[in-house]
Amino acid sequence: MTSAPVLVTGASGFVGLSVLEHLLALGRDVVALSSSLLPLTAVKRLAAQPGRLVERLGDIREPADIRQALAAAPVTGIIHLAAVTSGIAMEAERAWDSVTVNLGGLTRLLRGMAEAGVPRLVLASSVAVYGASTPDGEWLDEERPTAPATLYAITKASGETLSAHLAASLGLDCRIGRLGRVFGPMEYESGVRDTLSQIHTVTTRAKAGLHAHLPRPCLKNWHYAADAAASLVALLDLPAPLHTLYNLGTPHVFALADWCARLREVYPRFSFSVGDTDRAAPADIIDLWGRSDGGLLSWQRFAAEANMPCHHFDAAFDDYMQRVSGP
Repeated sequence: MTSAPVLVTGASGFVGLSVLEHLLALGRDVVALSSSLLPLTAVKRLAAQPGRLVERLGDIREPADIRQALAAAPVTGIIHLAAVTSGIAMEAERAWDSVTVNLGGLTRLLRGMAEAGVPRLVLASSVAVYGASTPDGEWLDEERPTAPATLYAITKASGETLSAHLAASLGLDCRIGRLGRVFGPMEYESGVRDTLSQIHTVTTRAKAGLHAHLPRPCLKNWHYAADAAASLVALLDLPAPLHTLYNLGTPHVFALADWCARLREVYPRFSFSVGDTDRAAPADIIDLWGRSDGGLLSWQRFAAEANMPCHHFDAAFDDYMQRVSGP
């Protein structure tokens, strides 16, 4: 499995791009399936890697597009990232796409795998399945009950149940990896995510010399995209996992305010503030997606079985800055 070609769905999203880069850097053959072309800013970097990339445009809801992607290489494993990520403000308007892509597309993919004889799937799920009311700073492990509170979280929780059920019926090996608050230098407006990460937002404002106001420091175990990608690939390659479900968090916890402080060192015209929003300009306020930070996605179960790369705060910041440097 460690040298076999891999299909990555949702490949044009920023996590998908990180997965492509990781696989190609390992010399793997990769089929990238997405509904939009890979961004030009990433194509050159991907082309410099030793692996071979085959790009396929298609809709994960269309069986013919899935068949075409699976026929592009002798794929034996899939990392499934294709999803519509709707914020609360847009979830009603985008409900049809969210449900049909996040659940209908998953169903079509599992059927396509069974028909093509592709045995193994890693389904990317989300910390969002735990809901918004988890205590700040509490570690959320795999045994904690889920309580999805948004349409996106509902589709992710339902996708976990659906994939486990159908995989068993179809004789497939399905592993589920929950991701936390992922950020990375290849993040961009893809059209399927209503809101970008707060780290992307404050970094963009810093580069422009603008002010950012944080309602609170926002302490999370933020997950660098390169590490999240490596964890998904490691989960795919595990020869005999002890579990079906793994939280793919990171032990490194830091505040968004810490990131802003480092940004100020790089971009002297940038400024930020933390606290009450009454006196802050509305355009400066960073949306932290709720009134509390909530729990931290655990990592111990997965780390006990696989090599789990983790950039600590300074390493992630330095690599991110190197990647996004420029005007």
